[in-house]
Amino acid sequence: MIKKIVIFAISIFAFGSDSNAQLLTHKLGEFLVQFDKGVSPQEVLPYLTDYKGNLVGFEIETIASDLNIHKIVIDYTRTNEFEYLSALRKNNSVLAAQFNHIAKKRERIPNDSRWNRMWHLRNIGQETGSTVDADIDAELGWDISTGGLTALGDTIVVAVIDTGTDLNHYDLKSTLWINRGEIPNNNIDDDLNGYKDDYYGYNTDLNNGSVQITSGVDHGLNINALIGAQGNNSTGMTGVNWNIKIVTIKELSDTESEIIEAYEYARKLRLLYNQTNGAKGAFIVATNSSFGLDEMFESDAPLWCGYYNALGEVGILNIGATSNNDVNVDVVGDIPSLCSSEHLVAVTATNWDDERTFAGYGIKNVDLAAPGEDIYTLHQNDRYFPTSGTSFSTPLVVGAVGLMYSVPSLGLITLAKQDPAAASLLVKKMILESVDKKSNLSADCVTGGRLNLFGAMQAALAYTGECKANCLSKGNSVKSVLDSFKIGTASASFKTDTAGYVLKSQFTTSLKEAMNYNYQILLPKTIDTIGKRHVYIWTDLNRDGVFDPNVEKSVGRVVQNTSKVTGTLNIPWNINGGTARMRMSIKPFTSLDSIAPYPCDTFTTGGVADMCIELLERICPTADSIQVTNLTPASATLRWTSIMDGIAYLYRYKKKGSSMWMDKADTTQSFSISGLNECTEYEFQVKTICAFDTSAYTSTLVFTTTGAGCPVSVITILPDDIVSVYPNPFSDRLDIQFRQDPFDGQDFRLKCINVHGQLIFSKSMKSSSSRQNSTINIGTEFELQNQGVYFLIIESQDKRILKKLIKY
Repeated sequence: MIKKIVIFAISIFAFGSDSNAQLLTHKLGEFLVQFDKGVSPQEVLPYLTDYKGNLVGFEIETIASDLNIHKIVIDYTRTNEFEYLSALRKNNSVLAAQFNHIAKKRERIPNDSRWNRMWHLRNIGQETGSTVDADIDAELGWDISTGGLTALGDTIVVAVIDTGTDLNHYDLKSTLWINRGEIPNNNIDDDLNGYKDDYYGYNTDLNNGSVQITSGVDHGLNINALIGAQGNNSTGMTGVNWNIKIVTIKELSDTESEIIEAYEYARKLRLLYNQTNGAKGAFIVATNSSFGLDEMFESDAPLWCGYYNALGEVGILNIGATSNNDVNVDVVGDIPSLCSSEHLVAVTATNWDDERTFAGYGIKNVDLAAPGEDIYTLHQNDRYFPTSGTSFSTPLVVGAVGLMYSVPSLGLITLAKQDPAAASLLVKKMILESVDKKSNLSADCVTGGRLNLFGAMQAALAYTGECKANCLSKGNSVKSVLDSFKIGTASASFKTDTAGYVLKSQFTTSLKEAMNYNYQILLPKTIDTIGKRHVYIWTDLNRDGVFDPNVEKSVGRVVQNTSKVTGTLNIPWNINGGTARMRMSIKPFTSLDSIAPYPCDTFTTGGVADMCIELLERICPTADSIQVTNLTPASATLRWTSIMDGIAYLYRYKKKGSSMWMDKADTTQSFSISGLNECTEYEFQVKTICAFDTSAYTSTLVFTTTGAGCPVSVITILPDDIVSVYPNPFSDRLDIQFRQDPFDGQDFRLKCINVHGQLIFSKSMKSSSSRQNSTINIGTEFELQNQGVYFLIIESQDKRILKKLIKY
């Protein structure tokens, strides 16, 4: 007898997406989840079950540790994604949960005539041999902002210490910072800032305002153009910022004395801006230092290195180029790379393949990489051509700093006004944490990555800075009135703060509703001749930015002349959870002035310290880890983990599909149900009763009673040799043949997904297509555009076949 083989031939000339195909909006089985502060995913996820009550396996990847955001991956072929997402959202330890969506890239492209040569901003392979996306994602960052002003209207300025600029070039005229208080070239210090004729900047060699570039010396011109050549003006090139102001500080001698003098000029401009609330000076947010000393250490240049702290204190982040030699600067030395200041970022250079070829490296002292080889930029006499060096990596990072301050969000600029040094450090943190990680850079720099402008701007945009207060309170002391403050596990030092007021915005601790916390205040042993002091603390419990002097007073006492004050601080009920301000006032108690301080007081002696804290509302948590035990045809027992604050539980159950719940209450953590029907699905929920609140019901747990005749509904995975696909690998045409009818006349679906889980092709096939010798002609309109690995899924209601495809 001849055995017949029924062959169903499916010819696919190329398939992709047609009018009926759909593109997934999220990666299958992937979720982004933000957990409550202090809660780890491992505390919550092991107890989440699917709709059948089965525990769900998962993988975890941390996305943003400071915000406690994690990527969760489950097997979407075994668990319903939407029900799992619902379970996540109902859990009281979860602040937010969503699918891991696949975003459509948005970009903003300038019309500058030489834009296509600027691979460092957007690399689409335009340079022969270059790697696509080996760039800083500038076009994506420009969709947020192209620079110029802060959200509060401050003109953003950076300082370039180099060989000068071209005051007359059409791409640079708009970048010129102008000192409106100065009359140029009259040899007079008109604005009394200590510098004559500093109209566009300053020349430390000539001690005047001459900053026009010297013929034949292009270096400073190259850098200024990379930072801020005017964008979208239909000519020339574009900088990282389409709009920005640059203070040009010209120095040609490269001596350390000239360098420190240049830094001092930038520092004074920003300090003056801070002191006059923007009436004078310049809002300088970064300096560009494309120079250095090979094979030297911090001990060789302590004044140079120490100056970065002085710049940082007024809000200036300093970007420095590492060596142009392929050496480990951690070992051989380099200045500024080895300067230990937190207000310095050291940069190495990569090429259009994200490779470091000529530049210095150091896992301890070089922070990140940025494009710096064959960088297309402006030269004298209106010429544009590539140049190489870490000198040209540095301005890309400087430009990123400037652009970050221009995001349409009040958070960063508000912090810069209140605590300039903290803003400088925050910007550095955002830049370093948002790099594109590259395996070949993992041993070359601290971050193991290359600058990503878009990521840094997203971080700046997301920063809200909610720690606010409606008034400034200030003492007046030439000596520190407070050494340190500690509450719970958090502490802050105030020993160097002598201005009568300080904001410690990076003091981070979490205080929970209806809890007591021990605090400790260390005071200087002798700050005055008075024996007593007022010690007052207010906490903005409702987070409205206003301190109620009585209701929100957390501590109010008079202490004897002592160096250590301890006590208990209470966070009451009915707070508004989130970031809030805590204010501490230390004021002498005298016979002439025994009045206690108020939150908005300004007093003649003593000091005030503001801190940002996190207030946590007390939440009655839902029950965890519900388990079904002793399951029979007519009964079931359900148990769950005891809740610390729970005093009783409400639970309910019903047949699946019914609208009638059976409600019960008890103080125990288990419940036995009887009188059930066999082979029947039931739904169960429980909520916790606390002394102060009641939780929501848990997500629905579905269980099925047992029985001899219970049907089994599963998807059968068929052997893949039932189907033959050829040729595989394939280029354009692909044939699919069934060696038998696997679906027994059922309708089925033909789908293709890529390795990211995106649905490329989906087509419903009628049962008539499964008849013997029938041919399924899909057509030629479906096309896989890209080479790579794909997966073909052929499935009916209860059967599935999976085949791996390779397109070349």
